Order: sequence, then C-alpha cells, then structure tokens
Amino acid sequence: RRPRRRYDRAATAASTARRGEPKQTRLAPPAASAVAFADEALGAFVGEHALAAYATAILGVADTLDDLTEMTDADVDELAAETGMPKLKVRKFKAALKTLQGGDA
Repeated sequence: RRPRRRYDRAATAASTARRGEPKQTRLAPPAASAVAFADEALGAFVGEHALAAYATAILGVADTLDDLTEMTDADVDELAAETGMPKLKVRKFKAALKTLQGGDA
C-alpha cells in the first residue's frame, strides 16, 4: 500500500468541500441571484433571451429597456469580455438588440 502524501490529503479535503457546490464552467455560467429590475420590460427582455446570468452586468449598463436600445456592438463586446459571455450568446444578444432597436436580426 502506498503511503498517503500530504498533498493527497489536501486534494481529498478540497474535493470533499466542493461536493455540495455545482460546477461552474464557461458553458454553464454561475446561477444568477434574484435581481430586481425597476423596469419590468427590461426584466422581461433579460428573461426572454436567457440572459439572467448576466443581469447584474446588464443593469450596470442600462436601467431601462430604452437605455438598452442605445447599446452599440462595441458596448456588447465590452460587456461580454467583462462577464465571460460565450460567443454564441453574444451573437444572440446582438441579434435581440437589433430587433429591439427596430432593425432586422
């Protein structure tokens, strides 16, 4: 039998401590805590387009749906870089914004 090394015990302890926590990956962003939207339309937009994980960051940029319509592609790219938003989600967010702004997606 191989003697247990100190780092083996530390790894086992860390693994045991993490068992109750859900894994967080780039593909599965951290679950969003309940975010209160002052503007119900903005909250509906975020929910409809599955952006709840990024709700806090979106509220940092826009307080209302009208504010959100003023976002440019560069603003979305900046928000995506700050939050680690996956590329496909960024494309869908940009398409939803174009539709919201009155353009074709």
